[in-house]
Formats: sequence, C-alpha cells, structure tokens
Amino acid sequence: MPGSTHHVHRPMSQPLSTFWNRLRHMNLDNSIISRLSPKMLNIPAAKYALVPCAEEVSISGNSLVGPKTQIVPLHTSDYETFRKSDLSKVQHNSAENRKAVFVDQYTPYHIDYIHMKARPIDPGIYYAKLRAAFDAIEDKIGIQIEIAKHPRAKYENADPRFGGRPIHEGRTMEMIAESDLVLTHNSTAISFAVLMRKPIAFLNSKYLYQIHPASRASFDALSKELGSPLRMIDDLSAEVFEGLFDIDQYRYSRYAEQYLRHSKAQDRPYWDIARSFINEISKSDPALNENDVPGK
Repeated sequence: MPGSTHHVHRPMSQPLSTFWNRLRHMNLDNSIISRLSPKMLNIPAAKYALVPCAEEVSISGNSLVGPKTQIVPLHTSDYETFRKSDLSKVQHNSAENRKAVFVDQYTPYHIDYIHMKARPIDPGIYYAKLRAAFDAIEDKIGIQIEIAKHPRAKYENADPRFGGRPIHEGRTMEMIAESDLVLTHNSTAISFAVLMRKPIAFLNSKYLYQIHPASRASFDALSKELGSPLRMIDDLSAEVFEGLFDIDQYRYSRYAEQYLRHSKAQDRPYWDIARSFINEISKSDPALNENDVPGK
C-alpha cells in the first residue's frame, strides 16, 4: 500500500463518556420502533430501489429493501456533476508550474463540530500549523499551494491565516482538475479527486485528530479506503513528504464504485435513467399512478 511507512493511525475506540452521552439523549420509543421489522408494522418491502453506488454500501441492512426488490443502478450527485463538467480532460501542469489545492473546510468554525459538541478548535493553533505545513511542502517539493474556499468561510483576499496564498471561491472542482496534488483533512470533495485520479494528501495533527471520535473515524476510514496515510503535520520531518504523489489505482477504482457510481449504471444523466425506468414500469405496473410519472 503506497505510503505504508508513514504515520497511519489505527481507529481509536470511543470513550465511555460518548456512550453515556448517546444513552442520555436517546428517544427510547424511536429507538425501539426503528429496530422493529417493517413486517411487524405491516409495511411491505419496496418494489424498486434507486441505488447510486455499490449495494453493500447503499442498501445493506435496509429493512425496506427485500429479496424481490428490483434494483435500479444509478450514480451519485457528485458523479453527475463530474460527468457534466468534462474536466477529466484538463491537462497536467509542467514541472515548473505544478500546483496543489487545499480544500478548505473552515474547520475551526465548522457547524458539524458545533453540533457534535466536539472539543473547540483554537483557530490560532490550527492556521499556524497549516501555514507551517504549506511552507514546508512548497519548499520541499517546489509546488504552489492555492486555497479552495469553503462555501461558508469568511476570508479576506490573500488572508493572513493562509499566509497570503490565493483563495478562490466556488471553483473547488475546477481547482482539483487543474491541480497536481490535493490537500485536505476529510472533505467530501475528494470524490472529484478520486474521479480525476489526483493524488490526495490527508493533512492532520494530534490536535485535530482527537477533537471527536466521529471525526477520528472519518479520518481513519478515508485514509484506509484510499491507501493514503494521515500525514501528521506536528513534526514536519522528511517522512511527512514521502510519497505525496502516490496513487493506489485499485483503491481509487474501488472507492468510485463503492461510493460514487454503481458498476451497472448507464452513462447518462441521473434523472434520465430514473425517468426512463419509471416510464417503462408504469406501462406494466398498475400500482403506479400515471400522474406521478415524470414527463407525463
């Protein structure tokens, strides 16, 4: 596995306090009902299921999908955006003009961490570590780093938090296409990097890694799925920069099939596939109301 010599963290078990916190806020009625079989509630299994990625990921364990449910293979909205963009044909930069994009998540202020009641992230510490890492990466491998701004972020032009580096808004997918390296923590925008076969470097730190069990699990899962190690930027030794451009082609392909596009999906717009299927079955399935069929 590429980068296996780097600091790859094993998933950490959740502390007991997390378990008790969940138990304290549990809605007992909802918890019991959600565990009942739909048959016990007289709810039949679905006749059809629109499935945007691998079945073992998207519908495994779904009690509303039965053995007779007909699967309609589709793809995700990220894949739909990618296939319409034609960005897979963007040319690589020359060795003298290599670029990296950091996919910003506005991490110290991210609303998910607030809702999760994660440990507060000190913006000063967070951005200082990032700047030091960016400086070191640019110096060591001769690449220019630019920032793909998070939609909710509030930054100035050439914001000092990023050391005055260029910040771009609303161009994340395009910047990934134009880059030679993608830097991130655990942004969902890595879907585009996977589809475009761009190397991904997961930047992390001991501080960020330990803010919440759920975020730890996310960091570890992405690292494992894509065969790209967590690069702990607390210590910017040479080891952190090894294999930055490595890509595990097998894991990238598997990730795309498991999470972005069903292997049997047609290469057509998402809703065209769904509409065609619904129009077809409406001819033979009297249970469907003609008024509910798109395009009629």
